[in-house]
Amino acid sequence: MTRKIRIALNIILFAIVIAVWLYMFKSSESFLSSPGLTNLKYFTVLSNIYAGVTSLVWAVFAIKDKDRKDAYKTADILKYTSTVALMVTFCVVLFFLKPLYKDLPMYSGANFWFHLIIPLWGIIEFIIFNKTKLGIKENLFTGVPAFIYGLCYLLNILINGKGEWPDSNDWYGFLNWGLPVGLVIFMMIVLISILLGLFIRGMLKIRYKFLNQQNA
Repeated sequence: MTRKIRIALNIILFAIVIAVWLYMFKSSESFLSSPGLTNLKYFTVLSNIYAGVTSLVWAVFAIKDKDRKDAYKTADILKYTSTVALMVTFCVVLFFLKPLYKDLPMYSGANFWFHLIIPLWGIIEFIIFNKTKLGIKENLFTGVPAFIYGLCYLLNILINGKGEWPDSNDWYGFLNWGLPVGLVIFMMIVLISILLGLFIRGMLKIRYKFLNQQNA
């Protein structure tokens, strides 16, 4: 029964991500949101799509290979990295962008879903239902999405220049204080990703301990 509930939650999450992305695809320009494929420049959009895709992959594995532990582990590791990516989106918006741009809407339109609802959904679902034990190696994987994104972000600016708003290649404003500070910010985000991975592992250990006490 628990497996069926989790399959349903993951399929629904995938459907919501696609629906919100299509809404953003057709919508007009707004802060941290843009129509067409240009919205794929945002980590927010990419992390949500990644979470949606890994949710679908997990559901497919769970339906087709329900007795294969290796398949479950692969799918859960992917879910783990995408869940941390969602947590990065959630935390960067809440603790960095929201205080920095106080008068701009961070939780309106598609961003209400991409900045708040989907991250919370993904985080809670994973913590409640994941059964795969995750170690240090898997924890290090959680920094990979932010590292790849940061590398592409900075290379784009180095190749094409920073530009001027609203056509700036520094759409998050990380280089407002110069390239060295921007590099530090991105390395901090990678580190934060790994620390958030540790946080999720800690929450899972608490859940496992609670379940073991209940079954004792």
